Amino acid sequence: MRLEGINIGRPREVDLGAGPESTAIFKATVDGPVRVTADGLDGDAVGDTKRHGGRDQAAYVYFGADYLHWETLLEQPLAPGTFGDNLTITGVDGRNSTISSKDLWIGDRLTIGRVVLEVTSPRIPCGTFSRRMGLPATFIERFRSELRPGVYTRVLESGSVSVGDSVELTEGERTVSVVEMVELWGQNPTGETIERILAAPIALRSRMDYE
Repeated sequence: MRLEGINIGRPREVDLGAGPESTAIFKATVDGPVRVTADGLDGDAVGDTKRHGGRDQAAYVYFGADYLHWETLLEQPLAPGTFGDNLTITGVDGRNSTISSKDLWIGDRLTIGRVVLEVTSPRIPCGTFSRRMGLPATFIERFRSELRPGVYTRVLESGSVSVGDSVELTEGERTVSVVEMVELWGQNPTGETIERILAAPIALRSRMDYE
């Protein structure tokens, strides 16, 4: 796999149809090198710190295979960063990578040069996301149901990344999948399932939802 896009943004006041709001979902793609630390990508920021960000969600990653899926459904081209992803990962020959976010598990690791990222949670879409896409609120549920959420990651090893860098996937213990966490969101899982989820290296915000 290769790093296809490095996407950063700063909070700005916009009106996407629901009144003024501060968001950093609009990302600008840069070639790099860009420093990646436990706090995220240099130059990037979070608009809504109540619901997003923090060291357990330092970088949001999306995959070329997922973008291709949405380009087919939405019948429009989608550039890296359109979904607010900080890092867009594809196959070595373009966007048709064999790995997508639905294939990942909590604790899986992505290595880009010296940078090591650990998958902590899926992205659960919000109203800002659907408004940024210019789509009705029903897109939130549609995004969830397609099970291609992208993944939030924490940074285990800092370093700099550039477009074109190779990306290596290392499987974790694989006790909780990204897809399972999406499907369980808002449900009432069994005590055994909750214990299994809390034992995985999930993001703090996700942990609070299950405790």
